[in-house]
Parts: sequence; structure tokens; C-alpha cells
Amino acid sequence: MSAKHFIAAGVLVGAVVLTQVGGDAESLRTRRGSDVIVFRHGSGTLARLRLPGRHEVGFPCKHARDQREVVVVNITRQPTGGSTDQPGYENVTPGQALVLALKGESPAVCVCDTVRELLGTDAAEGVFATEGGLRCRVPTGVPELAKLAGGVRAGQKVVMRGRLSASAKGRAVITVDDLETGAPTPGQDEPAWTVGFEWNGERVASLARPGRVTIELPCTHEEGKIEELTLQLRQFRKVDLRVGGHIVEAELADDKEARSYGLQGRDGLLPDHGMWFVFEQPYRAVFVMKTVSFPLSIAFVRDDGTIVNIEKRDPGELREAKALEAVRYVLEMEQGWFTRHGAGPGAKVEWPKDKEGEH
Repeated sequence: MSAKHFIAAGVLVGAVVLTQVGGDAESLRTRRGSDVIVFRHGSGTLARLRLPGRHEVGFPCKHARDQREVVVVNITRQPTGGSTDQPGYENVTPGQALVLALKGESPAVCVCDTVRELLGTDAAEGVFATEGGLRCRVPTGVPELAKLAGGVRAGQKVVMRGRLSASAKGRAVITVDDLETGAPTPGQDEPAWTVGFEWNGERVASLARPGRVTIELPCTHEEGKIEELTLQLRQFRKVDLRVGGHIVEAELADDKEARSYGLQGRDGLLPDHGMWFVFEQPYRAVFVMKTVSFPLSIAFVRDDGTIVNIEKRDPGELREAKALEAVRYVLEMEQGWFTRHGAGPGAKVEWPKDKEGEH
């Protein structure tokens, strides 16, 4: 970015109090990434989605007390390049998958769900259970898939593609052909996305390129009332980092959208994902957690990639996180990531440049 841009305190999660973004950001070898934001007027961001599949986004109805509305966001990635999307899998919600399985049908489906608990390798029970009530089972003879499925953790969002069935105990089981955990895939651009927006069972909007659409929708609980929602398909730059030898995929905070949103409006980060800030000049950076909804670890990094210090902050905490000396970079990760990977002060952060071999 050639122009200088200031970040205002309180605008971003982990907002920089006074500094400038740019400098080496232009020379980074970056890739294209995408996400989907669902925004409700008067309530702010409802969801920020980074995985393909069919997502239900619920929120309180503002017209009928104790009632909820649900919008469905259907994300499909074009089956080209590095995409794992394949034709023949029907995108369904976990609830729809349960109904299909317990009816005795066995379609090939794609389901995005959250892991509830690990179940081990018992073929009768599956490798893990999801919040939506599904049991994941890995076919025998596929060790790479078994290893991937066995490495997920509770609370993690995953995408499962496979065939549904019902177990002898009446549980819904998906025998997976492909499992996606959101782990970084170095060197690959995000394939093109198509996003559909459904309300009360009907398609009401779609986006096939970056942009946004705002719609007025009839309230499902009170006649004559409306809900106003905005769907945005966003594209951003991301960079592959190596932190203490571990691969991290980081969104580059270098444009208007990144500065406006930061990490706010998200319920967490995908595994090994973060946000990377690049400053024009070395600066005693000061970050303040204000609108974050999940715990973060903030690493302050010298010009040569050495981590100076790491500060942990919780949601809403106003205690400043300060660099112990002037730094050129800051990396935000989920709290505990650096400890789990043995990457403390003194560890190196490496990143690719446009010219091969430069660091």
C-alpha cells in the first residue's frame, strides 16, 4: 500500500493506538482469501464464515419476545485449483442431515458442523461427535484421513463430505470421503466462491463475486414487520508465515476492511490462523482489546522477525498490550497458540517476499 493509513483506537479488535500500516506489506508474497459476513442492522455482525457448506445463523427476533429468526448461508467454492469442493455432494445443515439419515436415506452430503467430543476409533461410534448430533466415521484403509479426523478438538468447526446412514443405535452417522478442518494450505489462492442467502426456506439473494447485498425480509413471527440484513462476500490478502517453524496463515491488516473490522464480529479463529499487522517504521506499538469476543495472544515482532514479547488479553479487557521495544510487525493468534507451539520471545517469524529467496 503506497498511501499511509492510520488505525483509530477502538475501531479494531486489538486496535493500534497510534501507528501506520504499510511499508513491507506491498512486498509480501500474498494470496487471495475470502469470507462471508452476515450483518443485522441495529445489532451489528451476526456471523463471519470461512468454511464452505450450509450455515444456519440464528438471532433474536426484535418483534416477538423469546422468538428467534434463522437465516441460512450456503457457501460453495468452485471445484478448481486448490479447492476440495467436488460435484455430487449436497450442502445440508446438521439438522437436515439428521432428518435424512434417520429416514433411512443415504445421500452424499457436505455438512459444516462443530466438534462436540472425540470418540476414539471405535467403528460403531465414529471418531468424533458434533454439536448437530452427527457421528463422524472414517472408512478403514485411509490412514491420512483417520489421522486428520483424530486430530480435531472440541469446539472446532469442520466440513465433512461423505455418505449419511443410521447406526444400529439409531444415531446419524456420516462416513467421510473428505474432511476439512480449515488448516492452512500454503501457496494456494482461495478459489472463487458463490454464496446463497435463504430465508424461511426460499433463496432471497446470492453473490458470485466480492460485494454486498442488503435485503428487507418479512418477520416470520409478526405479520407486517421486517428484518433488515446485509450479506457481504469479502476478499482479502493473506500471507503464509512460519512461526518458530510452525505454519500460520495470517490475514494481512492492510486495507480499509481489515482496519474497520479487525477480528471483531468473529467467534474465534480457525486453527493456525491469525492477523498480521505491518508498520511503516519501527514503533512502540500499543494494542487495546475492546470489541473482541474471544481471548487473544498478541506477539510483537522486530524487523528481523524475532518475537520481542507476547501479551495475553481477554474479551473486553482494556489493559494495554505494549511492545517492550520498537517493532515492525504484530501477530494476533488465539490465546495459548504460542505456548502450545513453544514459540515464545526470541522465536523467529519468517515470511515470503515477492522475490524468491528474500526474507
